[in-house]
Amino acid sequence: MYEETEYAIWAIENWFGFRLYPSQQKIADFFFNDKKKATIKACTRYGKSQTIALCAIMYAIINNNKRVGIIAPTNDKTKIIMGYVLNALASCDKMNNIVDLDLMQLTKLERLKREISKHKVTFKNGSSIEVLTADVKGKGFATMGWAFDLNIIDETAEIPDEVFAKIYRMLVESPTAKLIEIGNPWNLNHFFEHHNLPDWEKYTIDWKTAVKEGRLTEEAIEDQRNNLPELAFRVLYDAEFPEDADKCAMPKEYIDKAGRTKEVKDYDSINIGVDVARGGTDYSVITVVGYKDAEVFFIESKTIDKRDIMVVVGEARVIADKYKNTTIMVDVVGLGSGVYDRLKELNYNVREFISNSVPRSSRYHNYKTESFFVLRELFGNDKFYNLLDSKYKLELRKYTLDMSSEKSIKLVDPEDKSPDYGDSLIMAVSIPRQIRLGVLNI
Repeated sequence: MYEETEYAIWAIENWFGFRLYPSQQKIADFFFNDKKKATIKACTRYGKSQTIALCAIMYAIINNNKRVGIIAPTNDKTKIIMGYVLNALASCDKMNNIVDLDLMQLTKLERLKREISKHKVTFKNGSSIEVLTADVKGKGFATMGWAFDLNIIDETAEIPDEVFAKIYRMLVESPTAKLIEIGNPWNLNHFFEHHNLPDWEKYTIDWKTAVKEGRLTEEAIEDQRNNLPELAFRVLYDAEFPEDADKCAMPKEYIDKAGRTKEVKDYDSINIGVDVARGGTDYSVITVVGYKDAEVFFIESKTIDKRDIMVVVGEARVIADKYKNTTIMVDVVGLGSGVYDRLKELNYNVREFISNSVPRSSRYHNYKTESFFVLRELFGNDKFYNLLDSKYKLELRKYTLDMSSEKSIKLVDPEDKSPDYGDSLIMAVSIPRQIRLGVLNI
């Protein structure tokens, strides 16, 4: 272990009152060794963000005239590590002589506690720590022209490969520049690739290590295991990448199962999901599924590329009139409210689908996520048949998962296009209908 590492570990404990556990000490060593690139995936609540923040401070103090950049997918997520940085500096009197308060136009170090939105901290030795968003919506072009000596990429799995490529080029700006990727291993993108390359340092801390080091308890882990979907637990606590080869929300093997065929003559009931186009390249999609003996069957779909909501109403009526015992689920956000209102006026059995409404279970971030997991469970438990349409299969593979700030699991739409077919299918199997029919018990 380098002398700088030993000094940093000592200072973190004695100045900031934070004792680094063995795995955290290994991470700290990367900040001062001669390695250039590293990936860190650790179970949630292990303390990786605070560890990174304190190590970043010591890197800036020990090395003169170095720029530390904290880069994350969104502005809010840049504040996570930076918040730890500012709180640590504000809690340590020794920082009065180290942080350049005059340059930052601050009169008291304690003000840092109220400056969580600050983008930059400067030190008297010429070093700095600053934040930068990855500019996901702008495909990363806003990061062009920036360069840091130490690049900390937080929640890297949430950054698209195209955007990350513009961040990665920062390494060529300096022969000694370092880059650290941190995050939960949700997606098999650049994070997965780099974690498997021989020239990258790799740090994996699962829940077993966290329990052994005293960061978590086995009771807390078992509680999470019992209340999280299996996939979420594997990512968040086993710190494992999902095995599925593309996107992780809906495994390919589940979609393949849903493509099995089975003939049904009479259905117990029919559900119709109506996803109304919001504009741009969106389509309005109507999906029809049938229920028979606690099994679900894809029946038909209709794609509408016109923006006239009355056309959507007309098509929904034509389909609904073909079947008995139908329920129409309509996405009422935006133009969908007009479709819902008109169908209700015409006395159809129509119900609102509001993606961000409150779910029945607190393990899910919203109603759409919960409804997606109903669909996922139907697929995985061999209860769904006849999904042969490639448009549905393609869109279902593009959904990803994330963990919200409330620690509930959240379904994330693909970046390139609104998932018209996938959303329509999710509506068609939405939770209240399933529970009432006894298909699921959740």
